[in-house]
Amino acid sequence: MIYTITFNPAIDYVINNDKVDINSVNKIDERYLLAGGKGVNASVLLTRLGIINESIVFTGGNTGRMFESILNNENVNYTSFDSGFDTRINVKVNTSKNNFELNGRKEELSKDSVKKFLKYLKNKVNADDFVLIMGSYPSDELLDKVIKIVNKKNANVVLDVDSKNILNIIKDNDIFFIKPNEDEIKNIVNVEGNSEKIIKDSMEKVIKLGVENIMVSLGEKGSLFMNKDKYYKVIPAKIDLVNPVGSGDSTVAGFVYSLSLEKTIEESIIFANACGAATASKIWIADKDTVENLVPSISIK
Repeated sequence: MIYTITFNPAIDYVINNDKVDINSVNKIDERYLLAGGKGVNASVLLTRLGIINESIVFTGGNTGRMFESILNNENVNYTSFDSGFDTRINVKVNTSKNNFELNGRKEELSKDSVKKFLKYLKNKVNADDFVLIMGSYPSDELLDKVIKIVNKKNANVVLDVDSKNILNIIKDNDIFFIKPNEDEIKNIVNVEGNSEKIIKDSMEKVIKLGVENIMVSLGEKGSLFMNKDKYYKVIPAKIDLVNPVGSGDSTVAGFVYSLSLEKTIEESIIFANACGAATASKIWIADKDTVENLVPSISIK
């Protein structure tokens, strides 16, 4: 079973206008509502790929019910805990010349809901499951509790979080997979420089700390992968970029999806990168056909 955890989901209200004049009233050309959050993005892709998964989210108020209706429309299997406040709304405006965002404020989660969530996790997770912890989280203490629950169950922790304390987290726990970008991997081990050798050396240091698999995203240049046995450079597919949001989340989900089907590491790396590229070529999350059509365009060396 694959679980995704999103502590701070949001409704993304996306507006596409040819132009916006901030000093006057503007009419909206195109708009749509999306369920935002890294773990949610991963679950949407996994659902579209046709694999059973569960998205664990914290929602609240009328906006929380609206958020859940979007998940229902996507046929995403989810379990929601009451956050104790209205689910936030992020406004994202895209014009022909620029983009800007107004993101809702993150609030402190209800202690009672957190307690129920931890109990739920203990009862649900089994050995060899994958638990994807993604995006921002309330505290290092809570993150550590979640990881230790998963480790104790002999399940696989997949970590893609916004954290300045990631080094201590990976030192103290068993982590199956992380997917930082090139700046984040260097920040983990506190080095500078832009060469592939520096990034590779940084990956080796993190592997020695106990992380089993690392994929470092390099944007349009592709990605790098390393575990204790192998090192690969991924040559990406050429796509027409539409929206990069959710691309990294799709990469994480694609890697786990492929491994859960007992594919090889090499096959899983390629499939993961196909998922990321496919999503970047769409307004939101990719569909299965687009992913599969991109697989032959990706190679590793």
